[in-house]
Formats: sequence, C-alpha cells, structure tokens
Amino acid sequence: MTMAKKKESKSKSVVKDLDLSDVESGGLVPEGEILATVSEATIETSENSGEDYIKWKFSTSKGPLFHNTSLQKQALFNLRGLLEAFGVEIPDSAFDLDLEDFIGQQCIAVVSHEEFKGKVKARVADFLPLNEAA
Repeated sequence: MTMAKKKESKSKSVVKDLDLSDVESGGLVPEGEILATVSEATIETSENSGEDYIKWKFSTSKGPLFHNTSLQKQALFNLRGLLEAFGVEIPDSAFDLDLEDFIGQQCIAVVSHEEFKGKVKARVADFLPLNEAA
C-alpha cells in the first residue's frame, strides 16, 4: 500500500502576463457635476418587466458611470432628457435612434449617491448640455 503524498502549498509572489490596459479603475464617482463620455450603449431586455431599455456606460475622470433609460412610453422623458443634453433636436414624429452615433458623445452628468443593498453607489440624477456646466 502506497501512502498518498501530501501536496506542498507553493506561495507565489509573481503574477505573469497581467494586462490591465482595458480595465477601468474602480471607486465611487464623487457627487456633483462631471464630464461624462458615452463609451457603450446597448439595448437590453429587463428580466423583471420583459421590456427593453437602453443601457448606457459613461467614462469619466473618476471612473465609470452607468445609466439606464427605459423604452416604455411612460418613462421616455428620461431618454429625451439625455438626448437633449447631447444636443439632439427631437422631431415631432417617430424616428430611428442609432446608438452607435452616441459613442464618444459628451455631456455633464449630475451625480448623487444612494445606498443600494447596503453599499453606497453613484447614481446619475440628471444630464446637462456641456454649455450648462457650473
């Protein structure tokens, strides 16, 4: 009968081939007005309601910000406000919205903090055009 060898634990002190070039630093974006640039915009479907919304990701000098705009009729005021902050002229009839056109667009995000599941999170309370920054 052979005895099983005890596995030796090897402590490692070197991480090889670490690439952080596409990783944004974390942290809490401070409250107040901050320049926000659209880095991603995708149409998603809510697991709760089954309705579509636009998931926006913004880059800022203090870290990423996220904001969702529902595509349900009663909530379209939120999307309209964001589009107006980008300087989009809203037509008086239905129109197509190509989200790719907004990558790189900038506006001012008004950030507030709120507690969610016991953790403080940055939340976009409003968007302003660049010319309305304080």
